[in-house]
Amino acid sequence: MTDLVPTPPQLPCDRFGDAIGRSPEMLRLFSLLTRVAPTESTILLTGESGTGKEVIAEGIHRQSRRASGPFIVFDCGAVAPGLIESELFGHEAGAFTNAIRARSGLFADASGGTLLLDEIGELPLELQPKLLRALASGEVRRVGTSSVTRVDVRVIAATHRDLERAIAARRFRADLYFRLAVVVVHVPPLRLRPEDVPPLARHFITRMESEEKARAVLTPAVVAALTAYDWPGNVRELRNVVERLLSVGDLGSAIGRDLPSEPESYHASRRDALERFERAFVQVSLDACGGVVTRAAQRAGISRQMFHRLMSRHGIASRD
Repeated sequence: MTDLVPTPPQLPCDRFGDAIGRSPEMLRLFSLLTRVAPTESTILLTGESGTGKEVIAEGIHRQSRRASGPFIVFDCGAVAPGLIESELFGHEAGAFTNAIRARSGLFADASGGTLLLDEIGELPLELQPKLLRALASGEVRRVGTSSVTRVDVRVIAATHRDLERAIAARRFRADLYFRLAVVVVHVPPLRLRPEDVPPLARHFITRMESEEKARAVLTPAVVAALTAYDWPGNVRELRNVVERLLSVGDLGSAIGRDLPSEPESYHASRRDALERFERAFVQVSLDACGGVVTRAAQRAGISRQMFHRLMSRHGIASRD
């Protein structure tokens, strides 16, 4: 159980820190984040790459009691496995080859603030007990010493991996998962919230250029084309496309494919959007349930027969 702080009812807000969204999914997410940010609860952010998990983590830090402390990001997948322990917990001089001088480590550096462990699913299995021990005790041990150092750090973890599936495959420790997953926040992919595309695009253009430029660039045809795109790279891809659009001036070149110059009719656009939503919803539900149709249908709140019809309609094969 997390120590949620009771708050009075508030009107939905369309942003949390630098994260922006007006879809029902994001409004609910921002409401949850507003409640958990002031607490000391460990948070696990899940979602596809590019959905903005780091931006959300920084927003949590800014709205926490630790806002005046450091916000440090460590990417568990970007450092050689043999160096991760030293990066996180520090080392003494001479502890290993090239350890010329002592280093405090990121846990100590983040003391009084927040440490984001990005791509936690990439953390090697042999290091997971040491991280678990640090989270449980609030103490770290530098490589090359037997003494421990107290640290005061709030940890946020993020991953695009299915950690429950990784646990079943014995690639991730269940006890570490439950230590991290005090509050689990899933960030939905951009394709499932197309109404967030226009305000995000406007935000990026305004930051890169100006509000006047955003009004000039985001014509109805451009907005319709951006909204119709399925954004496999999520918000990160949208930002890159906007930057290229400002450079090359042609949306088709910016996205890398030909797009209609004018939006389709309302009914055609609505039909296409519904088909994209259904296909993505079914696939995401199956992925979240390990491909088990019965579980996916229960999760979706529909019958197994209805779920099978959706799978058949969109050419998605069953795995059970």
